[in-house]
Amino acid sequence: MPLSADAKRYGTGLSILPKRQSALLNALPYMAEYPWDCAEQLTGKIQALSTAIHIMRTDKETQQSFERAKKFVGASGANSAALPEDFPQASVPWLAIGQQKNKEQAALFRVLDTSRALSAIEGHLDKLYSLQQADKGLSWFSGGESNPWISQYVLGNFGQMNKAGLLNFKKSNEDKFNQFLKSLISYCDQAYFHTGLKKYPEGGLEFLWSRSYWLKESVPDAGAMAVTDSMLTYHWANAGRYSITRQALLIIVTTKYKSPEDTLYRKALQLARSIREQAIEDPVNGIRWKVFSDQDDLTYSTEESMRLLAEAFEQTSMQDEVIKGMLQWILTAREEHHWSSTRSTAAIIQLIGNTGQGLQDPIIQLRAISGNNEWTVSNDLLTGSPVAFGNDTSSLKLVQLKKTGEGPARGSLVWYYFTADPQKINADPGLTIKKQVTRYNSITKAPEAVDEKTVLKQGELLSISLVIETDHELRYVLINDRRSSALEPVETSSGYVYGTLPHYRSVRDDGVRLFADFIPAGIRSVMKCGWLLKERSVMEWPVYNVCTDLISARTVSVWS
Repeated sequence: MPLSADAKRYGTGLSILPKRQSALLNALPYMAEYPWDCAEQLTGKIQALSTAIHIMRTDKETQQSFERAKKFVGASGANSAALPEDFPQASVPWLAIGQQKNKEQAALFRVLDTSRALSAIEGHLDKLYSLQQADKGLSWFSGGESNPWISQYVLGNFGQMNKAGLLNFKKSNEDKFNQFLKSLISYCDQAYFHTGLKKYPEGGLEFLWSRSYWLKESVPDAGAMAVTDSMLTYHWANAGRYSITRQALLIIVTTKYKSPEDTLYRKALQLARSIREQAIEDPVNGIRWKVFSDQDDLTYSTEESMRLLAEAFEQTSMQDEVIKGMLQWILTAREEHHWSSTRSTAAIIQLIGNTGQGLQDPIIQLRAISGNNEWTVSNDLLTGSPVAFGNDTSSLKLVQLKKTGEGPARGSLVWYYFTADPQKINADPGLTIKKQVTRYNSITKAPEAVDEKTVLKQGELLSISLVIETDHELRYVLINDRRSSALEPVETSSGYVYGTLPHYRSVRDDGVRLFADFIPAGIRSVMKCGWLLKERSVMEWPVYNVCTDLISARTVSVWS
């Protein structure tokens, strides 16, 4: 595609897609180092750290990567590159993008350190024990009262961990932990079987699900089972109006409390087949459903819904290909390295951890060579860098690609350009950027639009905005708006700007630079800042002397 005459080559970038199992590993630090300590988040931290310990004990490739990382940290930990003092990172945050991967790797290294993880788990357990009240129920926060919902939630999460073999910390203080669980089960039985289920039948499914993980360790008495039968009958009578999420929960609970010969068990199998038939399936995006919950069901996020659906299919022996397809969709829906909340991240960690053995990818290194320039990337989670960028103003278009490691390398090779008209060279027609200019009318006390025919006068105040429209999300966007010699900025301070499109605004002598690490699909408007027409020798000035640059890119997928 031909470039516009003013296009200037800025640099070249190379990237490689991370391993598929990175979605699990990189979510662990987010959970383990979350800043708050309520009962829900303490349980999530314990789950993340236990998962990390399990991975380090069972996955040889992660063990080898960790050993390499230990040598790397020892050799370079204190020598990491930093920006000069007179060129602070805060004023040019886009120059520090490459440091983000180092921070993520350092966090993952800390989580995978088993001795550190075991010590952290003990600390989190002590905090959790302190939340257990005199009646043996858990409060949300320290100083609160026992809450039946968070109590059963913690009970269910430890049940999931027990099923997955993640209670690998019990040996350090097994008696205390077992007594904690025993007391928690007793409290939940009293709160739900003897009170809660009769008073609040709609909330019974969550408790029955949590309690189902401990049926062998603590068998419910006859009265509790009678209440369970009554609740299941109630829910199956209303199952037709339930969301897919609650239907999945009903399937799980029914198949755990009922025998295969029971009528309700057969209904559960039939409902699972019906849900499976409603799925949307394709080889690229995997398996997902159009509707995950109705407007009245705000208990579960989409990610948690998918985890419950996977467990429902597992309970009804339809798990293999279905769950693999669901994971394929889930791994494309993540937000950075975690999901929409700590609770949903915990749900996905549990799901991927149980079924992720088929997602193991080899370590691959990819090199791009162009003239005297060379870029190297790797999908090694602890020591490799998945992105490489360098200034490259040459006109060379021939690039040699070399790969080490088994299997295909998937990634991109990108050439970056500055241009006043990005639409002419951007290979994606789904991106447009337009400028809107208004001036303040001192008579009407309101802003009015300015176009190429408008004649401005000295001292007038202008407001210039950019309207960005994209049909897909954009990452790491830098916009350079060059200043006309006739304009001076009203606001001269650089800083982070919040609003519909959060971004960093850097005010320079030659204009304004805007940096956004993420622009969602749709239409977003950005007000760069106000300008004052101060050119004394020119009384009248046409506004469209201003032009805007946008870093644009050409991308080539790499397969080998």
